[in-house]
Amino acid sequence: MLKPGGLLRIGEPDWDSLVVDGDLEMNRAFNRFTCSTMVRNATIGRQLARLARAAGFEVETVHTAAPVFHDFALADNIFAFTRNTERAIRAGAIERADGE
Repeated sequence: MLKPGGLLRIGEPDWDSLVVDGDLEMNRAFNRFTCSTMVRNATIGRQLARLARAAGFEVETVHTAAPVFHDFALADNIFAFTRNTERAIRAGAIERADGE
C-alpha cells in the first residue's frame, strides 16, 4: 500500500527496442520472434508513465537507460538469449546456422 504523498518507483524493459551488437537482420528476427511470442506486452516499458498517470499517479520524472552488457552469461541470464534463440530456431523464425 502506498501512503498519500509516498513515492512509487516502477520499471519494465521495452523489449521492442532491445538491441544486440552484431548481425542487424539476426537482431531484428530475434526481436520480432521474442516480441510476438515470448512476452505479453513488448512495449510496456514505454507505456508505464502514461499508465501510471491514467491510474491517478503524479509522474514527476521518467528515467530511461540503455544498458550495455559485456558479459554474455549475465545478459543471457536476464534476457534468456540462448533459450529464446533455440525457440526461434524451432519455430522457423531464425535459421539454425544463424542462431548458433
